[in-house]
Amino acid sequence: PKYVHYFLHDKARLLPEIEQIFSMAHDEGAAIFFGHPTKREFHAMAELCYKIGFKKGVIDHPFSPFVNLTIEEMKQAGGAGLWVNFTYDELSPLLGIDPANMYKAIRAVGPEHCTLSSDAGEPLFPNSVESLRLLRGHMSAFGCTPQEIHTMCTVNPSFIVGLNLKTTQRASAA
Repeated sequence: PKYVHYFLHDKARLLPEIEQIFSMAHDEGAAIFFGHPTKREFHAMAELCYKIGFKKGVIDHPFSPFVNLTIEEMKQAGGAGLWVNFTYDELSPLLGIDPANMYKAIRAVGPEHCTLSSDAGEPLFPNSVESLRLLRGHMSAFGCTPQEIHTMCTVNPSFIVGLNLKTTQRASAA
């Protein structure tokens, strides 16, 4: 392909400019979403996050065929301080992931290291609000508690984007 960017040297180390981006994000408290990395790129980025203590690395749609992580790899990522973002896109007819497997992954990683989002940019999907409602409904039906849903949809995303949840809650109560 004409526009492929590979983040690794031939020795499986991240390119210096990629390491610099992670370092700058760490210094500024910004998040980095991993995108669609190869397994080798994913492991190198996860290792760097762990090494530098970066706590705002996000693995997006881990079940998609582009990322394709195992539940064990997701669990290891959460244990290393990364976030795992599950999406409606994964449950949609386009990818058709079994919601029971998504629930198992959330249990393995722990809701405290997961987020839920719509990723509803495809014309075939319902709008973003409906997509998120469906995703939340599926996870509730499989056993996520209301508090866990709140954590994954509100508390964790607000940390990732740098919002002070207590300030946000006070402002919305006024």
